[in-house]
Amino acid sequence: MSPQKKLILALAAALLAATLVAGSALALTTSTTFKMVRSSGAVTAGCLKGANGTVSIHSLGPVEVMNVSLNRLPPNREFDLFVTQLPNTPFGVSWYQGDLRTNARGHAMGRFIGRFSVETFAVAPGSGPAPGPHKARAVP
Repeated sequence: MSPQKKLILALAAALLAATLVAGSALALTTSTTFKMVRSSGAVTAGCLKGANGTVSIHSLGPVEVMNVSLNRLPPNREFDLFVTQLPNTPFGVSWYQGDLRTNARGHAMGRFIGRFSVETFAVAPGSGPAPGPHKARAVP
């Protein structure tokens, strides 16, 4: 993986780290909004200076809608969006949420529907080997 892609992935993970923390606020309310910032690792590396964003999460009862708005990123690029437990490495429980593509001005928006509240949890009963869905083989 290229150093640039590693930095982009780290930034994406760091920018959404607060999602799980904000999720606990949804236990008491029907919506929450918070600012996204670069992780300390991204700041130290001088990665994507000025990048910022906002996340708003609104409850629909059994699911939530998460709107993500990012600014001051490189134009016309695709970013992988991760939700992480912690803002810096090690990121803790994390998952890939989706893709965001910046426009010519470096702005991206995404809407995701899922569980982003206190109802979110992860388990690993018996702790079996992780699945390997991206093996080098033809896709049927």
